[in-house]
Amino acid sequence: MKPILILMLFPIFSLAWQVKVWQLRENVQSFFSNPYKKSRVPQFMLDSKHPWILENQKKLEKLSDAESYLCFSSQEHTIDVNQKKSGGEENELGIPPDLFDYLEIDNSRGGISRPGWPNALLRAQEIQRCPAALSQVKTFKTGIYVYDSKYSDWDKRVLEPPRPPRELLDLFGDVLGNMSLETLKWDIPGQYAHYFGEHFVNRGLTLPSAKTLEISSINHFLVPMCSNITELVCRRRWGDYINKGDEDPELLLIKASMFAPNITRLGMEWEFDESKVQGTQFQA
Repeated sequence: MKPILILMLFPIFSLAWQVKVWQLRENVQSFFSNPYKKSRVPQFMLDSKHPWILENQKKLEKLSDAESYLCFSSQEHTIDVNQKKSGGEENELGIPPDLFDYLEIDNSRGGISRPGWPNALLRAQEIQRCPAALSQVKTFKTGIYVYDSKYSDWDKRVLEPPRPPRELLDLFGDVLGNMSLETLKWDIPGQYAHYFGEHFVNRGLTLPSAKTLEISSINHFLVPMCSNITELVCRRRWGDYINKGDEDPELLLIKASMFAPNITRLGMEWEFDESKVQGTQFQA
């Protein structure tokens, strides 16, 4: 009985270990880039590359609690640089009102080299702790590259869980559910997309404020959840066609679009077979 219990608990301990190890590595890298202290600015803000963050990072590092200063600001404190605010007035740090307009969790773009699931979990935890980010974000991009092949760096493969952990699925549902998004850009590899789809459907997740949805066809499950979108943009992912099984992901996307009756623009990155839109609102 005990060996079976240990085997059942191993994936849980494994995930916790993987995330902790990667968090330690991030801290070590931060130390060597700044030997005096770890950055006090949450990594998800640095990843967004907002010009104000880049310009004022040194001043923010001098605050005793930069995360609280940035994340618990009311809107009236974001415009006037002379507003009195704990820790920031001496640095003349007036937070711009568009600071959180764009957020991303993306380890797939240039300049970032982190394992997919641990990075996504850590960034989502940071965003969840930041009420200003949740309430003010307009565009949210998720792009996850999973280091699961023999061509990937060995250290990242070791730290990469074989599937998205339940904690991450729950956290993404919580974060998305607390946002009032205008645009959602979602890029999850085909072999993992169904984990998010099943989880989001089971919890009844909806994103009624979204007007633009940018996805690959295998992530079609998001269309009914964003039923008020007016623009649907579909990106082509080669992996979608390797892992699609017997179903055509493009056709599934078109079927899903029937649940979003306000769509006026459908953008695709490839030549589209018009026969697939017969009987839909996209039929010429």
